[in-house]
Amino acid sequence: MSEDFNQEVDQATEANEPQEQKTNINLIFNIVLSIAVVVLFVLHFAGSKSGNSEVATAAGAKATGKIAYINADSILSQYEMAKEIKGQLEDKMKKAQVELQTREQSFQKRVGEFQQQIQNKSISQEQAQKTNQQLTQEKQSLEGLTQQYQQLIGQQQSELTIALHDTVTNFLKRYNKDSRYDFILNYRNGGDLLFQNPGLDITTEVLKGLNADYKKHNQGKK
Repeated sequence: MSEDFNQEVDQATEANEPQEQKTNINLIFNIVLSIAVVVLFVLHFAGSKSGNSEVATAAGAKATGKIAYINADSILSQYEMAKEIKGQLEDKMKKAQVELQTREQSFQKRVGEFQQQIQNKSISQEQAQKTNQQLTQEKQSLEGLTQQYQQLIGQQQSELTIALHDTVTNFLKRYNKDSRYDFILNYRNGGDLLFQNPGLDITTEVLKGLNADYKKHNQGKK
């Protein structure tokens, strides 16, 4: 009987693994929040090579090699739509974190009580096995819910970033309708563009136009 209870203690300890995952849950969400929009935004521009040509050059216009660039970091930090998208993702992640942490705390409490019962030998072997099964299922459910939230938020942030990319791209097409530039590059700190002439930076002008359009589009909606 003593060996059986010792076995249950070991099993209960294994069931306590989500405590180690608590930090990982928060860390994963925080990392996703801090880099997801930036990465997806930049990759979207980098992956749309044919789209870049459409932005820079009007149909049938003769290329003359005129180049300008926008700073992606500035767009993401100062464009109202980008800030709103980040805020939406923050809200979703905070709600997910609250639910996961609440369920995790409840689970940890049950595990602690179970371990105490085993140590005090105040629970039968049959009941200990039943409780251990329940805790194992609860642990698996918690892990599944964590993965579900990560996938859901990942999908939502991808959709929102595509919308952001399309908005910026469409604005640049209108901005460059007179074909003043053949290429409008996407610069970011730590990117592939190692040197740029500040005189070619049109970020301030583009930001002004983007925010004006966004304000006009959202008038009366809030």
